[in-house]
Amino acid sequence: MKKKALFYVLLFTFFLLTLEAYFLPLNSEKEARRAEVALESYPHPLFPTLNGNLYFTKPPLHTILASPLLYTAELFALTLEQKIFLLRLISLFSYLGISFLLYLCLERNLELSLLTLFILFSSFRFLSFISRIDLEPLFVFFTTLSLYFFLLYERKNQSIYVYLFYLASGLATLVRGPLNLLLILGIYLYNFIPSFKSRSILVFLPGLIFFFLPIILWVGLVLLQFGPQAFNELLLDLKTRSLEKGDPPYYYLLSLLLNFLPYFLLLILKGKRTLSIIKKKDLLLPLIILGLSLLVLSFSGKKYDKYLLFLHPLVALFLAKSLYELYALRLLLPLALVLFFLNFSVVFALNLKQIKELAPKIEALKKELGCSEKICFASEENHLFVLLCQRRIPSCQMVPSVERLIIISPSSCPGKILKTLKDPYKKAKEWYFCEHTSSLLNLPP
Repeated sequence: MKKKALFYVLLFTFFLLTLEAYFLPLNSEKEARRAEVALESYPHPLFPTLNGNLYFTKPPLHTILASPLLYTAELFALTLEQKIFLLRLISLFSYLGISFLLYLCLERNLELSLLTLFILFSSFRFLSFISRIDLEPLFVFFTTLSLYFFLLYERKNQSIYVYLFYLASGLATLVRGPLNLLLILGIYLYNFIPSFKSRSILVFLPGLIFFFLPIILWVGLVLLQFGPQAFNELLLDLKTRSLEKGDPPYYYLLSLLLNFLPYFLLLILKGKRTLSIIKKKDLLLPLIILGLSLLVLSFSGKKYDKYLLFLHPLVALFLAKSLYELYALRLLLPLALVLFFLNFSVVFALNLKQIKELAPKIEALKKELGCSEKICFASEENHLFVLLCQRRIPSCQMVPSVERLIIISPSSCPGKILKTLKDPYKKAKEWYFCEHTSSLLNLPP
């Protein structure tokens, strides 16, 4: 009964976060950009656009899944704030799905599942994305789904799970790109360990077709419609992120350790026994995937810790199964529960602060923007402005000579300065609104 009560506690906290998400403002310019892509592209989700321009830097599955929600929003004439809440539901229900998948991965063992979920949601970085409009929650859901199908294949030896494994992996790739190949390669390495060798799931040709088919179909449609230049920005983005000098090689390892520090310390306290149990089959699989992923990602250039979110369920599984064998559950569950509530309280409090401080700023900005005027961006685009105006704001270079035009610039611009608006996300940054009446053809880029 106590364990069921703990399960209901998790559901209640999920309800609180859902309620909070309804009032939560867009908490970053990046979140505004993702919301803008979804809101602008729902009539044509296969070919997303951003401020009127084709946007193929990221694949379209998030936009495709958002499309029916936004059609429904249009049908019922919902406000912009209500549409943003609908987009947040994709992340919220992705996390709910991840939780249920972990329960299934653990063969419906309620004790171990609760421990795993408390450990997972004790990670500040993981929990902070639960109501964020972002690709990561959906991506983590599909990668966890593919892991679940692999485990089913291991248990039941039925080829249907091979197809489902590859299909889920292909859908994950359609959310944010091929980062989940690290998980697939980890499983492939796991297959080469003689004592734990399972079937060669990665060389099953029909399964590979299931993986590549949705990706090839979308890429083919884009190439037919727009030509190879459509992916120029994507290739540039991949090159920049891979080769750009940035954080040290240990950045990702440090990030994981910090997010799960108390649990790793518990493993260290039982050093010898920990080393003896990690050789077990069910612990070696997540360990191989984690080790390979950290090794490969350490050679990347600029590092973003959100790229590790798809590994967090694996870390939670590994830690829960390891600690379950090393310590008594009557000690582990209360500790994990306390750490979970501490983390939940921090995330909940930070969101409340955003509602109290950021929401009024964005509402005031919406009123002051002057969206009905003829406005354009002099250089840098502000996706929050575009979203609040709910229409395209063109580049000034694309606007012909008109009688009166207001130029939006992150620095002082030509013409009479009408007003300045503070950026709600960067305290020191101001946007200038300048009146211009002559030809704009000679504006600096």
